[in-house]
Amino acid sequence: MLAADQAAAVFAHSDAELHYRTAIELAQETGDEARRAEALTKLGDSLTASSRYGEALDVLGQAAMLYRELGDRPGEIRALAATGIVHSYHGTAKEGLALIKATLSSLDSEEPSPELARLYLALTHLSFRAGRDTETLAASERTAAIAREIGDERILAQAEMRLGTVGRRFNLSGTEESMALLRQARTRAGAVGDLSTASVALNNLAYACLLDGRLQDNLEYRKLSLEVGERIDEPARHAFGLCMVGQAHYFLGSFNGGRALIERAIELVRGLPLSVCTAYPMLNAAWIASAQGRWDEATSYLAECSPLLRNQDAQAAGIVRFVGAELHLLRNRPQAALATYAGTQPDQLQPWEPPALC
Repeated sequence: MLAADQAAAVFAHSDAELHYRTAIELAQETGDEARRAEALTKLGDSLTASSRYGEALDVLGQAAMLYRELGDRPGEIRALAATGIVHSYHGTAKEGLALIKATLSSLDSEEPSPELARLYLALTHLSFRAGRDTETLAASERTAAIAREIGDERILAQAEMRLGTVGRRFNLSGTEESMALLRQARTRAGAVGDLSTASVALNNLAYACLLDGRLQDNLEYRKLSLEVGERIDEPARHAFGLCMVGQAHYFLGSFNGGRALIERAIELVRGLPLSVCTAYPMLNAAWIASAQGRWDEATSYLAECSPLLRNQDAQAAGIVRFVGAELHLLRNRPQAALATYAGTQPDQLQPWEPPALC
């Protein structure tokens, strides 16, 4: 399994997958069930990095069951926590939240441990994906506290990244303090080789700039996020990064430049299963197509990805609502535009959405 771990460390996901599958077969032949459970868990991580989230959920489910049969509770919790995080990428946040909350409720105690930190980290990511900001804040603070106590810099970086993202929404920190947390998360993540978290922190720094109207800074941070993300070789995340750079060009008035980048992102994800990350290029393509008067094309993009995302990803749901309502208004269908926001509460709105439609 050493060869697999070495391949995973340098983001050679295909090689890592091959070696982990070989390790699983060998462990099964020799009856080493503990080794097989470990290899299954690591294969799940490798499949996640390859944006094959459905397969990762299946493999991690096998790992959790095997650990349970072995009576290895820490191993089972690690597999369940990893499953929760995959749900946050897969566009199935509700299922992930149910799993992680049930697992936390089943614990005999909450003594700080690596397993407890992973469970709260999964809860943080899932709550954020579902748009539950209050829960995200509480979970990220708890994750950070546990990570500090057990000395896990990787988990702490991820907790700080989420704290920097949601803190300003509660007026717990101003823009500069939130951005300082995100910069700290980026630095900490980079120091431990967690390029994924470093890339997300940069992306969220861009978002903070966007909300403050600093459009050029938004573009520069999006480019940095893409540059770091490209080193990970995760197809869905690479496509997401390209799409965000395209979106930044769009906000600066470069419609065609933004569209070209987003179309490149769409090409990258066409062969991947639909998920949160793979849907963003289509969502942003719909946004730009609507602005350029290509309404049928915008409608087609929304129809392709909105069924999965509407109730699973808060930010994506905001784009679906906003672009859908905009298309209805452009076609002189105001009642249909209002119906797009039926049942949406003011605290569910994203910053770019008009409260008047809610």
